Amino acid sequence: MELIVSYSFSAEAIVKALSWTLVHSLWQGLLLSLVAGAIMLLTKKAKATLRYDLLVSSIVFFIVGVFVTCYNQLSNSAQVVESNFVQALPTTKTALSEHWVMPTAQPSVISQTIHFINANATWIVLIWLLVIIIKFIRLGSAFYAIHQLKHKQVSAATVYWNKRINELCKQLKINKKVVLLQSQMVTIPAVIGYFKPIILFPAAMYTAIPLHEVEAILIHELGHIRRNDFIVNLLQSFVEVVFFFNPAVMWVSSLIKTERENCCDDIAISISGNKQDYIKALIHFSEFEQHEPRQLATAFSGEKKHLFNRAKRIIYNQNNTLNIMEKKFLSASLVLVSICLLAFISMKAQDNKKDNQSIQQATRSADGKKRGVSGGNDTIQVYTISGRSGMTGVTRTQIDGKEFELFIVKGQITDMYIDGKKIPAEEIITYKPILDKLYEQINKDEEQALRDSEQAKRDSEQAMRDSEQAKRDSEQAMRDSEQAKRDSEQAIRDSEQAKRDSEQAIRDSEQ
Repeated sequence: MELIVSYSFSAEAIVKALSWTLVHSLWQGLLLSLVAGAIMLLTKKAKATLRYDLLVSSIVFFIVGVFVTCYNQLSNSAQVVESNFVQALPTTKTALSEHWVMPTAQPSVISQTIHFINANATWIVLIWLLVIIIKFIRLGSAFYAIHQLKHKQVSAATVYWNKRINELCKQLKINKKVVLLQSQMVTIPAVIGYFKPIILFPAAMYTAIPLHEVEAILIHELGHIRRNDFIVNLLQSFVEVVFFFNPAVMWVSSLIKTERENCCDDIAISISGNKQDYIKALIHFSEFEQHEPRQLATAFSGEKKHLFNRAKRIIYNQNNTLNIMEKKFLSASLVLVSICLLAFISMKAQDNKKDNQSIQQATRSADGKKRGVSGGNDTIQVYTISGRSGMTGVTRTQIDGKEFELFIVKGQITDMYIDGKKIPAEEIITYKPILDKLYEQINKDEEQALRDSEQAKRDSEQAMRDSEQAKRDSEQAMRDSEQAKRDSEQAIRDSEQAKRDSEQAIRDSEQ
């Protein structure tokens, strides 16, 4: 007997769960942008490190929220494969064949949106996968380009700068071995690598700017190494690839990058002790064109407006705040989050109302197992699944060569189709012997599966105990072998000693 129960995973359920996770990440991103905006507004006079830590924490919480949403969606899909079954469940006699149809009433915008997402879940996920595959290919090409930067047209720095780098590493308490290389392929300094960091410095810049400015820039790059920015930047690149469609995530990521540079600017100024020279270095480096790949490297320079903001921040000792466009974006985010919240509350209220109406219509008899038929005062006995009061969904199976399709709401069979033909509500109870046998077998199968799972668990525990015992026996055998080896060596030594004693005795006898 082929049986399909609504409490099982399916490819369709996974796709729908993933598509809804992506959709939910949009309003979660709006919440993230509101939190980031509040951080930027409330920390105008705070240190850059605090702003950076708060922004990174906010995006970490966003990622955790997305994972929780995905888990919940998968759990819901596991319980009900066709997630729109309850929403589309008709309360009157409507024409149904192979698929559910929407009620005759005009559907709301929310219902239309939900229906559209469910109907196009496969396309949503496929397009998302296609785009991130392309972006991951580009990310891989960036890895390759960085590998090329480390090995092509590079030369070791002079003795002076190698010595100076070692001194600065000690001053910044950097325990890693930092390699300074002169590169003909980069136009701005960049840090590459985490475990064995490398600073690539434009060879032409050594003679183009004063030594103290070069040193200030090197301190900035060492600041990235001290703060482990390369690995954070790498993880951030993966987040940008996965959530490429989410403008809030991309915006917060750009804020993190800006604050990361501000943190290293503060380190460079605190060590060099000269703001003017550092600002001059910013200006000098902004004059060089930037063609090298920097998605996975923490480079010194940036866009011209960012360099201007960095210089302005250093001069006035004031953190950058939100511009007009960012404030408008946050205002729009607040409005959209409010609309989503109201829509969610409204949808929940409608679902509860429909659910209550369905239950009331399904339980009009005195014993709670009868429901009223629309247009009459008679009561119809309803088949209730024993021990399955919380079950809601669809069961499809074949019995005696006939295709049965059962629609269930909270343990009660509301509609039944046999070979595509709807069975009148008053006749469902006449199939009670078949249905009892069907769900009795389902219960037995589940109980057997549970017993098998428990037995497998016990077998696994026994296997683990046997493995531990075998390990102990092996260790004991090894100890016995070592003892036997020591005994054998002792016997050899005793034999050699007896031989020497015998030779001594012969010499004594001869003497």
